[in-house]
Amino acid sequence: MAVIPEIPGITSPLLSVLSTNAAVSGTALVITAIIQTAQHKLSLYHAIFIIHMLYFLGVALSPVGK
Repeated sequence: MAVIPEIPGITSPLLSVLSTNAAVSGTALVITAIIQTAQHKLSLYHAIFIIHMLYFLGVALSPVGK
């Protein structure tokens, strides 16, 4: 992931799209994990992998400061 500075009017639209994309991907990942768990098809390895992916999606959305 690249570090993108927040410059009002220039990079704000890009940052908005990137954060929306991360939120949609994280939601899809959680829904898929819930369905796979209900079907008893999610292994421990894959559950841990999903937790790590969701953590990094959350870190990407956390505010860094100005």
